Amino acid sequence: MSKKRKFYSSPPSFFPFLVFLILWVFKSWFSFQPVTARDWVYFYPQNLKELPKTPRLWDNQSWGGMGRVNFYHWSLVCFWWPVKFLAFLGFPWPIIEKIIFFWPYLLLTVFSSAFLFKTLFPQNKLWLVSSFLYLFNTFSLIITSGGQMGFALAYAIAPLTLALFINFLTSLKINRLGNTILGGVVLGIQVMFDPRVAYITMMGVGTYLFINLLTSSKINGSLFYFLLSLFVALGLNLFWLLPVFLTRGPVLPETYGEAGWVKFLSFARFSDALSLLHPFWPENIFGKTYFFRPEYLLIPILAYSSLLFLRNPKQTRNNLTIQQLNHATILFFALLALLGAFLAKGSNPPFGEVYIWLFKNLPGFNMFRDPVKFYVLIALSYSVLIPYSVGRIAQWFSREITDEKRD
Repeated sequence: MSKKRKFYSSPPSFFPFLVFLILWVFKSWFSFQPVTARDWVYFYPQNLKELPKTPRLWDNQSWGGMGRVNFYHWSLVCFWWPVKFLAFLGFPWPIIEKIIFFWPYLLLTVFSSAFLFKTLFPQNKLWLVSSFLYLFNTFSLIITSGGQMGFALAYAIAPLTLALFINFLTSLKINRLGNTILGGVVLGIQVMFDPRVAYITMMGVGTYLFINLLTSSKINGSLFYFLLSLFVALGLNLFWLLPVFLTRGPVLPETYGEAGWVKFLSFARFSDALSLLHPFWPENIFGKTYFFRPEYLLIPILAYSSLLFLRNPKQTRNNLTIQQLNHATILFFALLALLGAFLAKGSNPPFGEVYIWLFKNLPGFNMFRDPVKFYVLIALSYSVLIPYSVGRIAQWFSREITDEKRD
């Protein structure tokens, strides 16, 4: 084996670089100073002492006294008791916020994206590259710098949710029921963090299930296990879903469902979305967009170069499993990235009226006044496609170098 091939096959060589980059980019997360961001909160010592014993899910001051579910800083509700416990031990808020929110985000993002890549391609050694891409793309950096930690935590476990659903949808193992329940639990946790990210993730899962049902001669109960996992996730969230449905009270202001919001908030162009370039990058000032940067075209070029390495379907027809480097998996993520880029541009051309129609007619789609949330699908896809492309390109160069030495 040549030296270049050995470097490609050795993930530990990349690990120190990834750790260094995390410590450098997120250095404020490893200090004793509070993290300041537009959508984040700060609790003074007195505030921590006055926190009620249980989280308040109901805001009785809204909607003329009728009340509604309180979605303000929803992530704080999910972590109420850990926050209360650390406050009881005397930890100040700058330490609590890092232990409960920011450090888990880093760990979950790295683990979750690596888990997805290893689930799909267990023989490929570039799983750390997948973690790097999923953690350090402009979309991920923008949402964390803005303090949207509920959304960020849901984003962090999106690859894990997708991987677990792929596992039990295609598995014939005895523990398929256990994997189904585990997938439902993780999805339920993701819904608690942010229902919008869970909705987007399930769009990817639904697409995978649809393709699986079309291409597989035996359904193997995939639809049953899919519905069972949704039932588990629903059960975990009844504590806040029941008040919403029983009271029939609005969760968001009525104007939030108007299509005019979509046109106002469609900041990303198709070129931005396809290149995984957040329209507010790098300053993250709301409404301030920039000219497209051509260098970011390298990202989709590298991702879609994976299509050049597709195997002949006739040669792999009998080996279409998620554990192998196969054409079906690559095509799925290539299409998923295109879907995400198309939706992330919102009402902007081309075919912006499609998003408006979905916003008005598809159940749950009116949660996405801000179409940039669909960057989640692009980040998921590129975190799989790019490491695959890099690995195949490295193999190709290694083979060429070996052939030259033999000559």
